[in-house]
Amino acid sequence: MLSFASRASSGAIGGEDKDTVEETSSDGFRTGGAEAETTEQAADRLDQDRETVEKLIAAGFKGPIYKMFEGDMWAYALPVILDFLRTGKMMELCASRNVTVSIPPQIREMLHTSPQVREEYAVDIIARSMQ
Repeated sequence: MLSFASRASSGAIGGEDKDTVEETSSDGFRTGGAEAETTEQAADRLDQDRETVEKLIAAGFKGPIYKMFEGDMWAYALPVILDFLRTGKMMELCASRNVTVSIPPQIREMLHTSPQVREEYAVDIIARSMQ
């Protein structure tokens, strides 16, 4: 089963090991937890992801397996989106993909400083993406 929830707590700001996959945002904030993922672990995770996608296809993206997947997606996406909103990375990603987003400076400041505002926007973004 694809485990985005456990992935959200297993990535890391990595060490010196060249065989380590570091899960950090461009500003150095962790997007995962305390331990770095090795190249072998990343390959195993990708195999598990492939199996999950095959199961989702077989189930027609419906039923209990899809509900579990949806929950895992929420658990994975929420901290990532919160960080992207706080740091401005969301705007950078949109701009790099030629997606026009117009956010007034006062709202950008609130996204940077207010956890409540960030959470409202993050939940709305994820909910819309899951429709």
